[in-house]
Amino acid sequence: MNNINNINNYYEPIYKPKFIKNYTKILIKKFEKNKSINNIIKLKNGNYLCVSYNTITIQDRLIIENNFKYKNIYKLKESSHILNVIELNLFNSKNNNITIAYSINNILKIYSFNLKDFICIFNEHEWAITSIIEFNYGKILTSSNDKTIRLFDYIEKECILNLLAHDWNINNMILLKNNNNLVGTCSWDKTIKIWDINEEILYSELIGHSDCVNDICEVENKKNLILSVSQDNSIKEWDFEKEICLYTFNNVSLNGISKIIWMNNNVFLTYCEEDVFIFWDYKLKQKFLTFEHNNYHLENYSIIKENNNKIIYLFYLDNIYKICNNN
Repeated sequence: MNNINNINNYYEPIYKPKFIKNYTKILIKKFEKNKSINNIIKLKNGNYLCVSYNTITIQDRLIIENNFKYKNIYKLKESSHILNVIELNLFNSKNNNITIAYSINNILKIYSFNLKDFICIFNEHEWAITSIIEFNYGKILTSSNDKTIRLFDYIEKECILNLLAHDWNINNMILLKNNNNLVGTCSWDKTIKIWDINEEILYSELIGHSDCVNDICEVENKKNLILSVSQDNSIKEWDFEKEICLYTFNNVSLNGISKIIWMNNNVFLTYCEEDVFIFWDYKLKQKFLTFEHNNYHLENYSIIKENNNKIIYLFYLDNIYKICNNN
């Protein structure tokens, strides 16, 4: 296993697609213990929102890669760990107002930095919130370990939908942008479910994994197709309209696959529990690049879009890496 201090720490690819020039993993920041950043969001006004355990700051530049001075525009401090932060479009369209939604355990909070106050706070979930999506005008959709998905109206300040979605904890929820805003969920109960939130019905159910389904992602520009990863060490491609599995990548990991991220140009990325990242060619159904980290378990990741490319920031306990395509 390669030394973690090597900034280009990866094995030679099995093959290299023509459209790939060079993916690189770079160590960009080391932190003292308990002072690390664990999430980054690039806001629509060009500023950056950084989360560090119980503190959110909005800054005029991304300081983790630069040592020059920066300006803290806003700061919000909580009493506990902040998770699942998103920027909201509705309020932000007015007077450059920066408004966010985030969760602390089972509580959903909507906060306006311009007002310096909470717009609303919801505590309907019984267990921890696992995902937050801005669903449509004035509405936020959440999933939780209490097995439910809930729809909140943050203008009327009420919960307007409560669906018992799974038999066990919900690990992730995504908005299916290629499919009329259907929503997909995956769970410890080994299933993936597709929901029509507007009609309040189960659209389809996908059964085939033999263990917990940890994450799902939509196949870019492909209607009805999603990918899933599981603790059973496999990746599956599904047509959820027909409720069938189209393809399975078996024996990908030793200890389970926890995350899947769609990149660009038919490339997706998986993260295995043994701290290994694998790049895959979706069309050819082959892996072409592997990063072995040999560090602490990944705490979180963020995706920042810059010049039509996706940069992935990897947050560990005491440092941050980034993976980028140098095309």
